[in-house]
Amino acid sequence: MSLSDNYYHVADGTSGGWKNFLRLGVYLLSAVALVSLISLLVWNFVAPESLAKVYGSFFGRPLEIYSLELTLGRQALSIKPDTAAEVNPHIPVRLEALETNRWRNYDLRLYSPDIEIDLLTKEAKSILELKGEAFFEKSYPIIIQAREGEAVRASFTLNSFFNASDWASRGDAAVEVQKKIGYYRRALELDRGSPLLTQKLSQALELGGLYRELTELLEDDLSRPRSDTERYEHLVKLLNLYRKLKNVEQEIGTLERLIAEPLTNEQARVFKANLAVLYRTSKPLKAAKFYEELLEGADEESKLSFLLELVSIYNQTEQDQPAIAVLNKLIESASPDRLPALWSEMLRLKIKVGDSEGQFEAWSGLAASLPKGLEKVNAYKRLAYLLYQEKQYQRAAEAYKAAIDLDDTDPHLFLNLARLSLQMGDRNSYRKNLENSLALKDDALLTIELAVAYEKDGLKWQAIQTLQKLIDNEIDDPKIASIKNEAKVRQLNLLRPPDGQYSQAFEQKLYQFSNNYLEFFNLGVAHFKAKRWELALKAFQKAYELDIEKTLTIDLRAYLLNVYKEKGQYKNMVEQAMLIYQQDGARKDCRDLIIGQLERERNWTGLVKAVSQWIEWHPGEADNYRFLALAQKNAGQAKEASHSLMRAAELEPDKASSWFTAAESLKKVGDQQAAKRAYEMVLKLEPANEKAEAALLRLALDSLDRTKTIN
Repeated sequence: MSLSDNYYHVADGTSGGWKNFLRLGVYLLSAVALVSLISLLVWNFVAPESLAKVYGSFFGRPLEIYSLELTLGRQALSIKPDTAAEVNPHIPVRLEALETNRWRNYDLRLYSPDIEIDLLTKEAKSILELKGEAFFEKSYPIIIQAREGEAVRASFTLNSFFNASDWASRGDAAVEVQKKIGYYRRALELDRGSPLLTQKLSQALELGGLYRELTELLEDDLSRPRSDTERYEHLVKLLNLYRKLKNVEQEIGTLERLIAEPLTNEQARVFKANLAVLYRTSKPLKAAKFYEELLEGADEESKLSFLLELVSIYNQTEQDQPAIAVLNKLIESASPDRLPALWSEMLRLKIKVGDSEGQFEAWSGLAASLPKGLEKVNAYKRLAYLLYQEKQYQRAAEAYKAAIDLDDTDPHLFLNLARLSLQMGDRNSYRKNLENSLALKDDALLTIELAVAYEKDGLKWQAIQTLQKLIDNEIDDPKIASIKNEAKVRQLNLLRPPDGQYSQAFEQKLYQFSNNYLEFFNLGVAHFKAKRWELALKAFQKAYELDIEKTLTIDLRAYLLNVYKEKGQYKNMVEQAMLIYQQDGARKDCRDLIIGQLERERNWTGLVKAVSQWIEWHPGEADNYRFLALAQKNAGQAKEASHSLMRAAELEPDKASSWFTAAESLKKVGDQQAAKRAYEMVLKLEPANEKAEAALLRLALDSLDRTKTIN
């Protein structure tokens, strides 16, 4: 073997070692790789987030979030950060992947302040599924955040929405009325103007008693185009609602809108009738116009009702003549049972407008329309009375006769007819009806009246018999007794002899039962005129005795005074004159008669006493003081007489002669001061009176002489 052969041999051996070494290295690297791979797999299985963090840290890549992947039902949806997606509660929502630039999305989790999301995104997909209405009933959107630790890295919004049918379905399913209303309102917000939804909400509001809200809904719906039928139905419903709410103004407005709609004749009549009723208080004249329109074509019953309403409206608005015209129409067609009320109203209006003849017609119509009974009789009586006041006596008599035909047991009817007959000059009818009235009811005064009627008509014997029946009446009543006395007097008058003739038998009967002072007074006057003084005195004394209230005192005393004078009984004459003058200070004749008689008798003391009495009765009479002065002077009382004259002057301060007379008398009795004052009063009233001036001078000189004598 050569050297070269050995060389190549060694070389071959070395070459084989390196190969083995390389082979070994490959084996080792493969083992390391395998172990690393197995370790990574185990790490990924045990702690994938840790592996992802190491991986992310090794490459140093910043976090980027691309989107949130969702599935809405079967539809995939991707939401970019800070954007929103619309979701419907009926469709399930599944959170799928949170797309980022990180493997495994380590340190990231989903969070929501509105719903619970506690699951970290350990894998690409979340198992959280949002389903059901409860998540979306809130009024605010659902926020889903991607957080790293406490830091918010991205925000996504899910906006819940229902469509109109969703809310409508919920309203249909709800049991509580308020919930139904709320759901239907939401549905209408999404589908405004929907007839179906409007109807559903309308029904719910009505069920809940929310009539005001229902009116607002219907009014709003009417602002949209609707068919004539729909508008009509809405308006009718509104009309009923406003009635329930007692909103008269809106009710009127709705009726006015209804009338403007295409309507049948009957519908128009109904609505006009309703409007008329509502207009009655606020717009009566409009109401009247509607009632007038409604009259045309109305049936009899409705026509009557409308006419009555028209009368009421015209009364309300003080339109009397139109009311009367309507009443005339009513009276023409009304049934008999309605006529009394209509005639009563007609009567009221006729009285109001001052139509006298119309009143008579109304009373006549009322009386004729009333059923038989007291009201009918009273109506005829009232008619008769009014006709009597207007001096339509014949028509009044006919009315009374109509009343008597209905009730011949009422004495007042016969009496009224008697009075009317007297007014008409039919004395036969007057007496006959008085007799009929007395036959039904005994009446003392009426008996007297009948007796007077007989007497006036020359039926003296009937008058005496009639009065005798009253005199024989044994009823114990003071009023009747008084009237019986009158009857006796009247009977006596019928038996009385002619003037100037004396009948002792008549006077005996008079004194026997008459208590009428006037009768005896008149008898006394008759005897006085015939100068039968004793008989006159007896009659006057009887009259004075019966005149309890002393009605004829003055007249009786005057006659007695003259009787005593004629008989020469002067003391009695003076006594009566004193009594007359006491009662009546104006009877100066009595005063003069007393003065004359006492002067003739020279009975000055009696005259002083009498005049003093007069002054007490009539203290302001100046003449009485002068008469007293005369009596006092004659009775030897000169000083008292001068003072009486001074008192007379004081009562007549403007009469100079009175002062002068007093001054003269005072001077004579030595009362110089009083005399001076009286003379001064004379000069004050009559400055040119020379006698007074001279008297004053004389008084002054006398006073001066007395002064010198004293000195």
